[in-house]
Amino acid sequence: MCSSDLLTNGHVKPLMKPFSSIKKVALNVSVVETSDLSEDFDVIIARDSMVDARPDISLATTPEKVPVIGLIYVGKQKEYPTQQHERVEELVDTVLAKLGAARVMIDTKIPHNEYGLQSIAQIESVMSHMDLVITTRLHGSVLTLLNGVPVVAIDSVPEGAKVSRQMAAIGWPLVYRVSDLDETKLEQAIRNALSKNMKARVDQTITKAHVKLEEIKKQFINSLSNLS
Repeated sequence: MCSSDLLTNGHVKPLMKPFSSIKKVALNVSVVETSDLSEDFDVIIARDSMVDARPDISLATTPEKVPVIGLIYVGKQKEYPTQQHERVEELVDTVLAKLGAARVMIDTKIPHNEYGLQSIAQIESVMSHMDLVITTRLHGSVLTLLNGVPVVAIDSVPEGAKVSRQMAAIGWPLVYRVSDLDETKLEQAIRNALSKNMKARVDQTITKAHVKLEEIKKQFINSLSNLS
């Protein structure tokens, strides 16, 4: 036990009664100046007291790791009246609960960022620490890939819109229309995104995108020349 409040305010006493005939050890507890645990425990191995301190026993455990998945949602957009954003969120919530993954909400808007991020650099730094990002935003998709992280891009417009078109343009495979998505497909997409070979696919996608961007650069420069 570790809560001095529980121990000193009598909350534990009723729980101790069935064990009154056996030896009781208080392990990893904080002993405050006003507490007297000797009435309830035969042995007290304090984590800390007024005269001593020991390492917390949680340091002896082996940490269990789960995937950390960033979620970037676009929300409702008036220009897409058929959008099914709520369905996307429900699917993602169900599948992530099943997988036991940790989730981190990320907002890509600047200014007025919902989670207090104040610059693009801060947003991308958060993205870069994810194992995977699931998003319904175009820039959530491309910036995630730019930072070397696999993305599951979901187009919340049933007939497909800019998210689907952008992922097709850069050749990223893990993109789905909400109308084609179910729990099974989403779970498989997440597992594929977390696989070891997907990092290399991210690098390939960005490299190919840069080649196309050079073509756009040339077209832009040529268009400026034609204006003179």
